[in-house]
Amino acid sequence: IFARLKALGPSVLVCSVLPVAESRFPNDGGGGRQLYHLNADVERYNTRLKAAATAAGHAFLDIYTPAQAAGWIDHVYDGGHPNARGHQFIADHVFAELKRIGWLT
Repeated sequence: IFARLKALGPSVLVCSVLPVAESRFPNDGGGGRQLYHLNADVERYNTRLKAAATAAGHAFLDIYTPAQAAGWIDHVYDGGHPNARGHQFIADHVFAELKRIGWLT
């Protein structure tokens, strides 16, 4: 996917996947949670996502780490999807990164 985007010419900012509020996802009864309900899995995915994006020459924004530090559970309405506060958090970080890398002035 990243190679196709690069071939089209636009600059792409790839953002990491956000954390999940694990406490809001109950155990599935079988001894575990679904894959995307664990931050350890999200972290492994983000590592691979960053490697693929940067290998293809795209900018990468780690928004997972600052979201975790900000207490992401207060930024989601259901454990995984951002509420208004979460969307503002994302917008603020993307905007700052676009300015930092010179895509916005």
